[in-house]
Amino acid sequence: MRARIARARRLVVLTGPALAPDNAIPAFSDCGTTFGGAEVRAVAAQQPFFEDPVAVWRWYDECRRRLAGVAPGAARRALAEAERRAEAFTLATECVDGLHRRAGSRNVVELRGSVWQTHCTRCGLRSENRDVPIAMPPSCPLCTGLARPGVLWRGEEVPRPLLERCFEALRRCDALVVAGTPGDGQPAVAFIAVARRAGAFVVEVSADPRPGSAADALVIGPPDDVVPDLFAS
Repeated sequence: MRARIARARRLVVLTGPALAPDNAIPAFSDCGTTFGGAEVRAVAAQQPFFEDPVAVWRWYDECRRRLAGVAPGAARRALAEAERRAEAFTLATECVDGLHRRAGSRNVVELRGSVWQTHCTRCGLRSENRDVPIAMPPSCPLCTGLARPGVLWRGEEVPRPLLERCFEALRRCDALVVAGTPGDGQPAVAFIAVARRAGAFVVEVSADPRPGSAADALVIGPPDDVVPDLFAS
């Protein structure tokens, strides 16, 4: 299996929130967990934001403050190194923490956005903002409109250009690695289907595997332990 990954010239990797479950990163999902005095469900939607943008931004500001002190884990560092060696490498992630970029990955598709981006509710501009603490509430640097966190909320879909970018890479890849996100859920199911049609070798890495994955190989273990070994040169 390592040999198949090592021989691959064109790689695609899909990562999710379980990539590093032991660090201080809050889980961003519709079910949510309590964090910063509120649940994700209470701040990950348009209605609460427009009702009280400062309260929502305080939650995300606390998230950003915690993330500022989190170093990328072994899996993210290994993926950044693998990208430097590959002929073509696309890293799609459901994570919104920005840690892949901090680890050194460059060709990153942030499917659910990033807490380090703002999204103007007036003109639509997306821009990077690394201020900790952030202005309450932040405004658009272009039109001064109200800016919201640059992450997907309930009822919002992944922008089509991002998916098209991923599927284009999948149609040409030699190998796909899915780590930290269930192989039997979306978008992993779609990624695996496209990659298999292209004849790619598909590996799923999971600490808690579930039945139903169509991957060619399943590697059980924490991604921070498994991924570096999988991509070892």
